[in-house]
Amino acid sequence: ISPQIWAWRTGRVHNIRKVVDRMLVILPFEEEFYQKYNVPVEFVGHPLLDEIDPKLFDRGFINFKREKFGLKKDDLILGLMPGSRKSEIKHHLTAQLEASRLLIQKYPYLKIVLLLAPTLDRKLIMAELQKFDLPIQIIKDQPMEMIAITDMILCASGTATLMVGLLHKPMVIMYRMNALTARVAKLLVTKTPFFGMANLILNERVVPELFQEEAEPEMLVKNLSVFIDSKEKYNETAKHLAKLQSKLGEMDATARVAKI
Repeated sequence: ISPQIWAWRTGRVHNIRKVVDRMLVILPFEEEFYQKYNVPVEFVGHPLLDEIDPKLFDRGFINFKREKFGLKKDDLILGLMPGSRKSEIKHHLTAQLEASRLLIQKYPYLKIVLLLAPTLDRKLIMAELQKFDLPIQIIKDQPMEMIAITDMILCASGTATLMVGLLHKPMVIMYRMNALTARVAKLLVTKTPFFGMANLILNERVVPELFQEEAEPEMLVKNLSVFIDSKEKYNETAKHLAKLQSKLGEMDATARVAKI
């Protein structure tokens, strides 16, 4: 996987050109970037495409999975994805839970589920959840199947946004870090107008992305409310996200790499 030199420290491309005979990339815009610097490159497609099973779009399967977790087929469900690393949980979970509290006050019928990454310890999450008296259910399952049962997602930036987008789920992307790191990041990451992977690939702000001080609970609620209040906006966003699959190439990226 190529380092994200298209976003920051672009000068590293010169070292890459010296030591790499051929660069195989999984994001479509990376191919054009490397071509510009005369690095032999080939776009092979994204491995996540192999995770897309037609059943994930089947209403019968979705309803079956919902029932498994005690959810109803006609529930409106928001999924929380605070990240997979402890540092991300530290910076994201409290804001997501506070936003959930405000959303439940505004939309009492809304069901909220916390999608637990396979690498995370449930005890770590429970310690934070106990600070909030909220009817939030924790679900730990296959990532794609967890996302499939939701209607929308509040998601930490990262590969997870691609998974959500590939399943056509409207989302709000957030990212928070400590203040000093954030200031450095703003200075270094100047090569791209977006930080959400779904927006980057579509080259358009299809879903809201909120960084650092923007990612306060009130702003998260404001942006999520748009998808709840407007069926038109919800459907329009889902339709745009459906374009991600064709942008990411074809299935069998890993086999393609092995063949090359």
